[in-house]
Amino acid sequence: MKNPLKDSQGMALVVAVLITAILLAISGASLFFSQLDLKITSNQKNSVRTFYTAEAGISHAMKTLTVINGSTDFQTVSTAEGSTPLLSNSAFAGGSYSVVGEPVAGSSPKRVKLTSTGCLPGGNPCPSGNSKAVIEAQVDNVNLPLPGTITLIGNSANFTGGTSNKKTLSGNDNPLCGSTPSLPVIAVTDAASKCCGPASVQTAINSSKPSTYVTSYAGGTQTDDVKASGAIDNIKSQSGFDLTNGNDLTVLVSKIQKNADSVVAGGATGVDLGSVGNEKVVVVNGDFVVSGNTSGAGILVVKGKLTYNGNVSYTGVILVIGSGVMQRNGGGNGTISGGIIVAKVAGGVIGSGPILDTSGGGDSTVQYCSSAVNKAFAKLVEMLAWKQNF
Repeated sequence: MKNPLKDSQGMALVVAVLITAILLAISGASLFFSQLDLKITSNQKNSVRTFYTAEAGISHAMKTLTVINGSTDFQTVSTAEGSTPLLSNSAFAGGSYSVVGEPVAGSSPKRVKLTSTGCLPGGNPCPSGNSKAVIEAQVDNVNLPLPGTITLIGNSANFTGGTSNKKTLSGNDNPLCGSTPSLPVIAVTDAASKCCGPASVQTAINSSKPSTYVTSYAGGTQTDDVKASGAIDNIKSQSGFDLTNGNDLTVLVSKIQKNADSVVAGGATGVDLGSVGNEKVVVVNGDFVVSGNTSGAGILVVKGKLTYNGNVSYTGVILVIGSGVMQRNGGGNGTISGGIIVAKVAGGVIGSGPILDTSGGGDSTVQYCSSAVNKAFAKLVEMLAWKQNF
């Protein structure tokens, strides 16, 4: 006769073994999936890190394009044959990025495509098995040739020249800056502003020591209607900006402001205007007064009235676009080396009567300098589009 107790003990043993096996299987599966989750999380973390590494490469390359050196600046890269290495294996956050730039075929104005490869850990080329991310971006640059050393945009341009025999206003490129073709000392955009009525710019020059206005442009022509001469059209084809179009001037100011080192309110004081070798882009949303022995370099945009007194010097481009009034008071011997643009613009419409008054005394100088202009606008590199390539 069978013993029921022994049968129950045997069944219990089988059940225990089965339960133990199931628990071991569950534990093994849990361990496997935990390790898998950790690996997935690690891979995701590395993917994010390499993406941000590649993104950092784009930002670094954009800054590289702003430094004029004849090899990796925007103008050189945008006209090169094929791709140009910009950065190689630059360390970042435990990895590295490498960036090349190349012209965008058929783009007008010129664009550059940047391709940044982020690698974790680093390497160029990125070794097989490393985490890798690739970002492409298209960038452009404001390459704005100046129509004149001083450009007054709009009808009925109002110019007042100083009476000092020691002042100099020159459309010739400073030999220390380059050897580009000479410009009119004062460029205007309508025939009546050029010559020869009582309110014309040429009449103002003739009554304010004309020998102090120097240029080799067109046989010594001190002022010119650059709209009639075709210079405005040439500038538009190179830069994309029509300087006689109010909307284009508004867009120009907007692009400059996007790239500004500082944007300040009208009436601001103690503003860092930069220096040669450390150029700054500054936008003033209102009137601005510069006095004393102040100096600066880069781009200065003033949307209100710009007043400068004393020995003020600036290297680069000054744009007074908005109220369109620039006035120099008093004596002094400051130098503006680069170029000036003055225009009255409101609501995308150019108004008449831009004003530049340089009636102060002293031996101040306004001198065209091609390298200062180029260096100033080189800072305006802007991203237009980007995508990630997996």
